[in-house]
Amino acid sequence: MNRTDVRELATGLMDAGWSPAALVLCRVAVGALVLLGPALAALRGRWHLLRANAGLLTAYGLVAVAGCQLAYFNAVDRLPVAVALLIEYAAPVAVVGWLWARHRQRPRGLTVVGAAVAIAGLMLVLDVLSADSVDGLGVLWALGAMVGCATYFIISADEDNGLPPLVLAWGGLTAAALVLGVLGLCGVLPMYASTQNKREWLHVLDHCEAIDLVLREGRPGETYNVGSGVEATIEEIADRVLELTGKPASLKTVVPDRPGHDRRYLLDASKIADELGGVPAHGFEDGLAETVAWYETNRAWWEPLKAKALVQESAWT
Repeated sequence: MNRTDVRELATGLMDAGWSPAALVLCRVAVGALVLLGPALAALRGRWHLLRANAGLLTAYGLVAVAGCQLAYFNAVDRLPVAVALLIEYAAPVAVVGWLWARHRQRPRGLTVVGAAVAIAGLMLVLDVLSADSVDGLGVLWALGAMVGCATYFIISADEDNGLPPLVLAWGGLTAAALVLGVLGLCGVLPMYASTQNKREWLHVLDHCEAIDLVLREGRPGETYNVGSGVEATIEEIADRVLELTGKPASLKTVVPDRPGHDRRYLLDASKIADELGGVPAHGFEDGLAETVAWYETNRAWWEPLKAKALVQESAWT
């Protein structure tokens, strides 16, 4: 399975409600289970190697395994896959820099030229001179994936720790799975986040007209659902608002769902339509465009309110 297949699988799982952290936990846990038998066979009872390299295995698992994948999945959520991969796969340049700075291993001239060309190519792909051309947070996530990948190369090349390669890989996967699992259970690392929660969307004036209609003509003691029959996900609404305002999709930020967040709200509004003739007068597209235009025109009304009551999106995590 190549990175494109992984991206498609990850997109489907994230649409179903998985967070990037949950994806990484699943991958490393399965990998650890698969390598358990071969790793134990390679270890041959030399448990002291695990004790002596506990810190190394933990760092390898957190940075090179879990950190790299977590950063990559967050990067491709904001950047094209090709761009995220170009940045991550610049890891050899980081390795060259590390060896030069840490061990005084000066690279050859041709290596320096190659590194310079790679960096220049990245700058051209990212179009750094254009402020709106790329998602800055996505680039930071991709750089984090690059650091994780570079760490993988550096630790894997170290032959002085005495760990068989299979044991190193299994130990890193196991450490990553354990730490991610504990952080998830403690609520520090959200394991669920979805933008696919569906809601039924109704124009505010249609809602007010329906309430007035029920007060005037509704039967006492009866219940009337008021709805439009128009469903859209939260992300679809965000995308449409960004289109209407001419803003880039990179402004979207996925936040952890609040506890008990319902996946779908939909009402049967046939009763009010059949008995009272109450039907929405505003279409979805026209109503949304009208609402966005109203907020753009009346900034002086809502901006002071926003400053007084800041929304804490992660207050429940």
